[in-house]
This record gives sequence, C-alpha cells and structure tokens, in this order.
Amino acid sequence: MLVSTSLSAEISEEKFTDKNSEYSLVLYGFIPQPYHNFIVSPWLASEYHRIASEKEMPTYQPFGLFPEQLEISVKGALFSCFLVGVKQVEDDSFVVNPHIFSAKDFYQASKYGIPVKQDDFMNSVLASGYMRFFYTDLQGNFEQYEISR
Repeated sequence: MLVSTSLSAEISEEKFTDKNSEYSLVLYGFIPQPYHNFIVSPWLASEYHRIASEKEMPTYQPFGLFPEQLEISVKGALFSCFLVGVKQVEDDSFVVNPHIFSAKDFYQASKYGIPVKQDDFMNSVLASGYMRFFYTDLQGNFEQYEISR
C-alpha cells in the first residue's frame, strides 16, 4: 500500500483539502534516511535510472505521476512516530504531536521516529472500528494485520 503525499505543505493544502470542510487536515511529518525504506519517489527512481543506464540496461524516464506537485508515495502508512503535527485548515491552527515532548534524544528520534507509547495500541485499534493496520520494522519491511470482527 502506498500513501500519496507532497513535500510541499502549500501544495497539500491547495490540492488535497476542502477549505469549506471543518475536517480538512494537513499532516506534517518527516521521513528518516535511508529514504528508500519508506518512500517511492522520482528522485530515488532517478538514481536507479542512472545505474541501469550505466549498465546499458533498458530504462524509462522516472518523472513520477505528478512532478509539479512534488509528489512522493509513503510505503505502508503515515506512521505516528514520523508525524510532527497536524494543521487544522478551517481555523488555521496547528496541533503538535504530544509524543515529541517525551523525546529525550532528538537525534535518535530523527533516525528511528518519535517514541510513541503503544501499551494500549490493540485496544485503541479495536475501539476505532478499523479493519486492519500496518506496522514496520523501520528497515523497509511492512506487514498488514487484518482484524477479525
């Protein structure tokens, strides 16, 4: 599963929100390196294109679907450990991810994500009504878990 997003907050707000809705949100986050573990993007494809071309292999031009929107696709999900906060478009307010304040080592958080307490995760998911969730080992591997109801 891929989640399409943009590197530009302005483009995200302009293209992907309904300014007349009280529920429009723009999520702000980060992607740790190595990027290829978490995203599919034209610039990563460009590197593969360069390598294949040097080896004289057949290639195609890696522009992405919407290069003018600075689009990237996040693998799996927008994981909470990579969310800095949420902008509520209607009232132009910003809500910071409260787990940021418990991060003791911002260098570690930038590499592995903001520590998010997940002691009650399964109960929260079950209460949400969601039918599945994704998880990652932060090494580029993702799993989907189906919830039986």
